[in-house]
Amino acid sequence: MVASILSAPEDGRQTTSGESWNAITTWPSFLPLAQQLASSLIQLDTKHLNVRVGEALKGQVVGTGNSDKIILVRPDQDWVELTVQTPTTTDGWSWTYTDTNMQGVYRLGSANSTTQLFAANIDPVQSDMKSLDLTDIEAIASPKKIVQHESIAASIPSQSNSTARILLIVLGLLLIAESSFAWLVGRQVG
Repeated sequence: MVASILSAPEDGRQTTSGESWNAITTWPSFLPLAQQLASSLIQLDTKHLNVRVGEALKGQVVGTGNSDKIILVRPDQDWVELTVQTPTTTDGWSWTYTDTNMQGVYRLGSANSTTQLFAANIDPVQSDMKSLDLTDIEAIASPKKIVQHESIAASIPSQSNSTARILLIVLGLLLIAESSFAWLVGRQVG
């Protein structure tokens, strides 16, 4: 007997531990596929935003040349002007900041863009996160414009979550299709 969670057996008898009334066993690759897809979506575009203290922050900016500057605000509210270093293949310029000796949120931005946030040592495995202020968490949830600085000419490319949304929709549709298919098969068998 095959049925889904949406359609319990209708013959009135109880299912025994040997009977499967879920179609997930007929799809041996479905569960690992869904788990890997969800795991990939969670980690999408965030690996470079969370580093350990001492590791370098790296990124790219779109600008007119290697004389462009960007501002990095450290957790102690001290700011550093970074010079972009080398051109990349995507018509942008790379930057690196190696002095991440403080735990907290680093804010990077330019006059024309929203703030991009990086975290140093804010991993529950390493830290209890007690050093974060509520304002830092709110800033991560809703990016704000930074104060303009007259020597900044570069802009940070905005990151879109459209790929993640599309993959989540596909995962949801796959889950609905699996349950519907199991329901249909369960109706035909019974």
